[in-house]
Amino acid sequence: MSVFTPSDDDEQPHLLIETPSFDGVLSQPGIQQTPEGQLHTFCFENGYGALVMRSRNPEFQLSSEYVFEVCLLDCSRLPHRPTFELTLCPSILVGLERAEVCDLLIAAERLPRHPNMTHHDELLLEEDF
Repeated sequence: MSVFTPSDDDEQPHLLIETPSFDGVLSQPGIQQTPEGQLHTFCFENGYGALVMRSRNPEFQLSSEYVFEVCLLDCSRLPHRPTFELTLCPSILVGLERAEVCDLLIAAERLPRHPNMTHHDELLLEEDF
């Protein structure tokens, strides 16, 4: 299948973005197409998130056409930043299959609330509204 298809409106080819599904993950990602591949940004309600890059990489070719790289994020403040403090994902993981990414995202989504968010919750409870 070609990644380019002509538009009905003009003769310019447009990149088709085929988005993989991440079964069992409740949050929907933001998606960007980059020269390196498709970047999915997840932000979970617990203050964590993940960057997932999907690309073609024959060096890590497993049983699928695509491979994934994953980095966990601290989404408790802006800008979101990579975090390597969790044993769940202590570094950028490279060469993962989609099922492995799904398992990792589900586990990250189920982590306890980020300590920064818990601290802010306590401060809000002390406020009079």
